[in-house]
Amino acid sequence: MQVTVNTTIPRVDLLPTNPRQTNLDESLSDNFDAIYFLKEALETIPIAKYDFAIIDCPPQHGYATHMAVMAADGVIVPVECQKWAIEGSQKMIKYVDRIRKRFNPNLSLMGFLINKLDIRRVVEVDLKDELRMTYGDLIFDTEFGDHVQYVEAAMLKKPISIYKEHSKQAKSYIALVKEIEQHVKKDV
Repeated sequence: MQVTVNTTIPRVDLLPTNPRQTNLDESLSDNFDAIYFLKEALETIPIAKYDFAIIDCPPQHGYATHMAVMAADGVIVPVECQKWAIEGSQKMIKYVDRIRKRFNPNLSLMGFLINKLDIRRVVEVDLKDELRMTYGDLIFDTEFGDHVQYVEAAMLKKPISIYKEHSKQAKSYIALVKEIEQHVKKDV
């Protein structure tokens, strides 16, 4: 059974979700080994075909997130420059550490990615500086602003690098990929 779907974008395939996933927590609550399902599914894919597998998770710590961290080698946590998000970052550090110690010794926290930053808001710039001071190298250099181009690209189901190829937003994604590559090389 093929679990990936080819796209028209060179070197990008998808492993899509399905509508049944909306009730994932409820449907898997009685299955003690459900957290390993994604890891097992990914192991059926010929790994030599891909440089990276990126798993996008919902913000809550349900089965989808648990399955992803069981299958992952690294975690990138998008964080908005809002007080509640900064408080939640401490919980994420503890969560990743707990999963690494108990279940997945290969797991690392690659870092926090500043997302939806509006530099017109002084409070967000101050919180960004607080994040950088608190976590240092755990904060990616790349930052994503709160720009309508991301929403437009998502509505058109196109990567920003194709929708607005030469935009600052597309360049931010390219910069993030380079940072991820550096992190992976450092860990090898």
